[in-house]
Amino acid sequence: DFNRTPHIGELLGLYKKMKAVKGIEVIKIVTYARNINDNATIIELLKEARMEKQKIIAFAMGQLGRDSRILSLPMGAYLTFASLQQGKESAEGQVTVGQLKKIYQGLNFMFGRL
Repeated sequence: DFNRTPHIGELLGLYKKMKAVKGIEVIKIVTYARNINDNATIIELLKEARMEKQKIIAFAMGQLGRDSRILSLPMGAYLTFASLQQGKESAEGQVTVGQLKKIYQGLNFMFGRL
């Protein structure tokens, strides 16, 4: 959704429909953050997929969705997207690989192995 982040109920409904497709291996749900709370909605979706051991790619685009891009991996996402260098981002809010490495090193230092 390039315009918004739907409410968690709507996202979970979409997730369950996608999961029901025979032969599905990885689900990808990407939204656009209109406010900082949209990150929490994505994290809730990631928690559900993690509990069900479902491979998922989920984050919110946009500057306000940056936290969901960063936290998606520690929350169990299959992968996230990063730019190889500053100025080469493919979407708003995307961080660089170097920035992600530094952030994850800091998180590992603070919280142990993620």
